[in-house]
Amino acid sequence: MKRFDDADFGLTWLTTMFHEDWTHNGATGAEAVRYHLDPDLEPAAVLAVRRDARSLLDGLDTATIETLWQAATNPGGTFRDPRRGFTSGSAWLDTIVHLCDAWLAARHVDTVLTGADTEDGAELRDAVLVEIDSTRFLPDDIRRALIRCALRCTPDLAFRLLLRAIAETGHRTAARLFREQYARLCVLGSALHYGQFLVPEVEYLVDQPWRHGRRYSPQPLRGGTPSQLVPIVVGTGVLCRMAVVVRTTVAGGSLSADPNGRAPPGTPCRSRPGQRAADQGGTGGAGAGRARVVVVMATHSAHRRLRPLDRLALSLT
Repeated sequence: MKRFDDADFGLTWLTTMFHEDWTHNGATGAEAVRYHLDPDLEPAAVLAVRRDARSLLDGLDTATIETLWQAATNPGGTFRDPRRGFTSGSAWLDTIVHLCDAWLAARHVDTVLTGADTEDGAELRDAVLVEIDSTRFLPDDIRRALIRCALRCTPDLAFRLLLRAIAETGHRTAARLFREQYARLCVLGSALHYGQFLVPEVEYLVDQPWRHGRRYSPQPLRGGTPSQLVPIVVGTGVLCRMAVVVRTTVAGGSLSADPNGRAPPGTPCRSRPGQRAADQGGTGGAGAGRARVVVVMATHSAHRRLRPLDRLALSLT
C-alpha cells in the first residue's frame, strides 16, 4: 500500500509552512492556511489536514494542542502572538477544520480517505511511545504532549508530530540523532506506509563520526552530477537542507566532504540568492582558496522539500 503523498501530509505538512517568514503568505494564521490550501491540491491532502485537526480536537485539551503546535513550527514568539490571531489551541484547530470544510464544499468533494491513507498505526503505539521517550533532547513538556497524542489520538499523528519536533528542536539547538534511533524511525515510517521523503527530513541530524573527532577520509566534492545531494551548512545552522550540485569552481584550494557528502565542521558559507549560473563560470570571481558551488534545486529551513528555486549560488571558503 502507498499513501497519496511521498512527503509529509496532513496537519504536519501544514506546520512546515509556519516558519520564520510565514506572514509572507497571510497577515494572520487563517489567511496563511487559506493560501496553502491551494485550489490545485488533491482532495486527499485537505482531507488529511482536516482529519488530523479533528483528531487533536477530539482527544486533547487546548494547552496540549498549543504545545504540539509550537513544537512542530518555527515562527518565533508565543502561541498567542498577535500576528497569528490565535486565541487558543482548540479555537485554532477549529478554524483549520472550517477552512478545510470550505475548500471541500466549494469543490463538491464527497470522497473519503482510503487504503494506506487510513492507517492510524494502532498496532505500533508501543513502538511510537518508545521513540518519544528515547528522544531526550526534546523538552519534557513536548514529550508529555506527544505521549498524550499517541494514547488519545493516533500513533500515526503522534509519530509525524515527533518527527516535526525533532526537526525543529534539532535545528534550533544543534541536537543530534543517533544512527540507531534514525534506523528505528525509518522502520516505523515504512510500517506506516510513509513515502520516501517523510522520515528522511530529519536525516541531516543523524550523528556523524567526524563530529566526535574520529578520522574520516576527505573526498573531493565534484559538480556535474545532478543527482548528488549535499547538505549546505552555514555556521551552526542550515541554509539549505539539501542541494543538487551542478558545478563547482575551485581556485587556490580544494573543497572536501566527508564520505556522506557533508561539509566538514566549521565550513562557513555565504549565500547569494538570485545570481544566475551563467555569472558563476570560470575562476575569476572565486578568489584564492574559495570554492563556489552553484545549485539549481534546494530545500531550505522553511520548506524542507526539494523544489526548483531561482539559481542559488553558495560561496564556501
